[in-house]
Amino acid sequence: MDDEKLLQKRILDELISTAEKLGIRVRREHLLETDDFVSRGGKCTLSGDNVIFVNSRLSALEQISILAESLAPLVHEDIFLLPRTRQVLEKHLPAGKKELLSKV
Repeated sequence: MDDEKLLQKRILDELISTAEKLGIRVRREHLLETDDFVSRGGKCTLSGDNVIFVNSRLSALEQISILAESLAPLVHEDIFLLPRTRQVLEKHLPAGKKELLSKV
C-alpha cells in the first residue's frame, strides 16, 4: 500500500472511531446505485439512533468526505485527533466555526 492510501486509511479509521466516541454508528454498505444516481450516504436518525451511512463502493477520499461533512459540526477541541484528520474536518466546517477545531 502506498503512503497516500495508507494516510487515507488512517484518516478514515480515525473518523469512524471519532463518530463512535460521539455515539454515532457508522455503516459502510453498498448503497443504491442506478445509471442516473449514486447514493453517497450521510448522517441520519434510524430508530432513534444516530447513524452515518457511507457507500462502501466509493473511493476512500469520497468516504472521508462523507464522514467529515457529518462530523465536522459535532467535533470540538476536547476530542483528540491527529493534525491531518483535524485539517480534513476543518475543510468541511462553515467559515464561522473553523476556530472551534483550530484551538488544539
